[in-house]
Amino acid sequence: MIIMMAAALIALPAGEAVRPDSAKAVEQRNGPPAEAMPPPPPAPPADPHLLGDWVGIRSALARHGITPNIQYASEFAANLSGGTSRDATNITQLALGFTADLKKLTHVVPGTFQFTVTKRSGPRLDDEAGLGLLQFSQEAWGRGRIWRLTQAWYRVNIGSLDLKLGRMGTGEDFHSARCDFESLYFCAAGTGQVLPQYWYNYPVSTWAARLRYDIRPDLYVQTGVYQVNPRNIDVNGGGFYLGFNSGTGVLLPSEIGYSPKLFGRLVGTYKIGFLYSNAPQPDLIRDVDGGIRSRTGRPALMRTSQWAVFGNIRQQIVAPRTDGSHGLTAFFNGIWASQGTATVESKFVVGLHYSGPFAGRPKDEVAFAIGKGRLNDRLTDLQRQLRADGLSTAPIRQSEYTAELYYGFSVLPGVVMRPNVQLTLNPGGNSRRSAVAILGFKTVASF
Repeated sequence: MIIMMAAALIALPAGEAVRPDSAKAVEQRNGPPAEAMPPPPPAPPADPHLLGDWVGIRSALARHGITPNIQYASEFAANLSGGTSRDATNITQLALGFTADLKKLTHVVPGTFQFTVTKRSGPRLDDEAGLGLLQFSQEAWGRGRIWRLTQAWYRVNIGSLDLKLGRMGTGEDFHSARCDFESLYFCAAGTGQVLPQYWYNYPVSTWAARLRYDIRPDLYVQTGVYQVNPRNIDVNGGGFYLGFNSGTGVLLPSEIGYSPKLFGRLVGTYKIGFLYSNAPQPDLIRDVDGGIRSRTGRPALMRTSQWAVFGNIRQQIVAPRTDGSHGLTAFFNGIWASQGTATVESKFVVGLHYSGPFAGRPKDEVAFAIGKGRLNDRLTDLQRQLRADGLSTAPIRQSEYTAELYYGFSVLPGVVMRPNVQLTLNPGGNSRRSAVAILGFKTVASF
């Protein structure tokens, strides 16, 4: 996982000009004006960039409604314990794109167009050190080391309706969450990490349409239809595939979101959703005749009806001060899937963010989270049965537990660094395996 940042466009009303005769009258009454005070220094930009304004290019583009987005992320990780060997790797992600305000650009067409391509590189620690985790220790690894079309969509508001069409990932709008941690457990939409066969998260896109209705400013409902197409996740030429012919079905997510202010000042976001997919997926255990695939070797039974429920909560516990420091926020993220095809049937995480813990560093942040991933009970029951029948000596796998602590700070405009430590118990759901301890360092730069 990586973070797309957009510059705010603010129109300032022009002030009323001072008439020359009024200025002259003031000078006659009070004498000549004193030396003008120097103007106050400009406020720092709300969305800083490492290369600033690109010698005026960013401002020039903004006047025409175009906001360029260039982001680079790296995630270093080294296992201090656990796995089959000690190793260290670094993976990277480069995202290039732009946001176009079409009304400002064309003076005719309403709405927004978003375009992004993404490239991921580098080996993941989980493979190099044989960690065998249910969720990656480096979130920005998945879906291959190739260039991909990540976003190419059009969005327009029609009253209280918000319509979005084109190439997009499901996690952009449904079950969406922050992605500041390095472990995949605590990054973005957890649904795509449990159901990757048909829920496509960043950097993958698919043809889709999403419709949102704002019932009131703090309450919305939304639904969408996303094509399930295995070509979109193919690492051999699927990065820019735009066809429809390889589609196997659709994904239909729905969500309701509520954003209250507790006690009138503590901001919160509460979301709950449901998904259904008719795209055929192989049954986790059974073959076409109802037997156990691992015994018979027969083709898998194909299931065409899968569902899941998901939800997010993010709630301020302590409101931050005016400079953003000393704010405490709690969060929850969960997904529970039907047991037909998913290897991991559920994932739940909880955590805390605390801003500006030290004097003079209001924008720094310390965060801690713990998560649990549970294997499908059908898989665990099969392992028990095979052991009871004397057909396997493999340990029974069930649940994995992971925690991460990071400290985030910025040393340059547009650059955020987050050194972190991760600890995983029962790696891969196997209680017999040694704990995995990882030292990580995540850096995100916006140019």
